[in-house]
Amino acid sequence: MTCRRWRAPRGQKPKLFRPMKIRYRYEDFQVEEISSAPAPAPHRGGFAVYRMLKRGKTTTDAMGILERAWHIRPGALSFGGLKDRHAVTLQFLTIQGGRPGILRQDGLEVEYLGQSPFPFTSDHIAGNRFRLVLRDIAPELRTAVETALEEVRATGLANYFDDQRFGSIHSLEEGFIGQYLVQGKFEQALKLAMGGTYKYDPADAIREKELLNSHWGDWQFLLDNMPRGHARSLTAFLRDHPTRFRAAMERLRPELKGMYLAAYQSWLWNLGLASWFEEQLPAEDLIRLPGRLAKWPMPLRSSEAFAGKWRAKKIELPCRRAHLPPDHPDRALFDRVLAPEGLKLDDLRVPGTRELFFSRGLRPAHLPVGELKLQWHGDDHHLGQLAAEVSFRLPKSSYATMLVKRFQAAVGDMNDEPLGEVAPDDQGETGGQE
Repeated sequence: MTCRRWRAPRGQKPKLFRPMKIRYRYEDFQVEEISSAPAPAPHRGGFAVYRMLKRGKTTTDAMGILERAWHIRPGALSFGGLKDRHAVTLQFLTIQGGRPGILRQDGLEVEYLGQSPFPFTSDHIAGNRFRLVLRDIAPELRTAVETALEEVRATGLANYFDDQRFGSIHSLEEGFIGQYLVQGKFEQALKLAMGGTYKYDPADAIREKELLNSHWGDWQFLLDNMPRGHARSLTAFLRDHPTRFRAAMERLRPELKGMYLAAYQSWLWNLGLASWFEEQLPAEDLIRLPGRLAKWPMPLRSSEAFAGKWRAKKIELPCRRAHLPPDHPDRALFDRVLAPEGLKLDDLRVPGTRELFFSRGLRPAHLPVGELKLQWHGDDHHLGQLAAEVSFRLPKSSYATMLVKRFQAAVGDMNDEPLGEVAPDDQGETGGQE
C-alpha cells in the first residue's frame, strides 16, 4: 500500500481537520539515551558516572545547574549529546573526580551510578529510544496514520536535519549567518548574530536587540546603554576596533559560532539530499514532509534497486575540507545546490580565520526506524479525537520529529510550524545527537 494525503470521498466536500499536536505536555515526548559504554562499577576509574533525568530544560541549562550546585571545576563534566528542551529526557554524564550523590531540583534529577575509566562522550551513544504521543487526531485519519507507519517500518525515513537545527535563522529572506561568513560579509553576519530576532525571544532580549539594531555603529552609545553581558562585551571591542567585524565574530561564544556554521552546512546538506531524491525518482513517487523553512521530498514508493541504493547512500557534510575528488557525484551535487548563491563546494570556508570553520563528516541518507509500535487511545485533552502513542528506536545524530512529519504528510497536515516552538538554542537533534 502507498500513503497519500487523505481526500474526501468523491462528491463530498473535504472536511477541514485540525493539525495533530505534539508536545501538548512534556510527558508526550520522552527520550531515553542508550549507552554502549561498559556498565559503571565501584572503584573502576577516575570518572563518576551519573544518569540525568530532565524535564523542560535544555541539556546545557541542566549542566549549568549541576555545575553550580556541586561546584564542578571547568572541563570536568562530559556528556554525549544535547537533548530536547520540550521533553522528558534521560541521558548519561561523567564528572572527573566526581563523588556519589543525588541532585533533585525542579525538573531535574541526577543520580550516581558508579565509576568509569573514561569520560562519557557521543562515541558511547548507541542510539535513542522514544515514546511520543500525537494528539488531536481525527478518527477518520486513523487508517492513513497506520498505513504511513507500516511504510516507515518497511522503508525507513529520509535522514534530514530537522527544524531544531535551524533555530538560529529567522527566515530564508533574512539569510543564514553562515552564508554571510562564507561570502566575507562579516558585518552583516555579526549584526544578524547579535540583533536577529526570534519569535520566542524574552522581553529583555527584544529590548536589547531593538537597541542594537537602531543604534548599530554608534558603539559608545550602545556601550553606555546596554546591560552587562556577552553582547555588551562585543560592543566594547567594536568601540575600540570599529572595522574588525571578523575578529568580533571570532569572539562569539564557541557554541554560538558552531551553531551558526552548523545551521548553514546542515541546510545545504538537506538541499543536497532533496536534489538527490528528485534526480533519482519521479515526482509521483515522492511525498513532501512539512518544515518551517521548506518541504522536504522523501520516497513514497521505490523499486528494490533504489531502496538498496538509498540505504547505502552517505553524503559528505559540505565544506571545502571534504576533499571530494573532482569526479565525485556529491561534488557536482553540491555545486548545483550552491549555484544560485554564486558559490561552489570549494568556496565553503570562512576566509581569513581559523576560529570559524565547518565540520567534516559523512551522514547517511537513510534513517532506519527500529522497535516501531503504535497504540491508539481516546484523547482525554481533545473531545472526540484520538491520541496515537508511538514508540521506536533511532540511531544517534537523527531526529525523531521526522517520523511525526511523515505522519503529517500522510494526512495532509502541512502546517508551516507543525511541531511547535523552534528556539535558537535548541540546536541539538531531538533525542539523537552528534
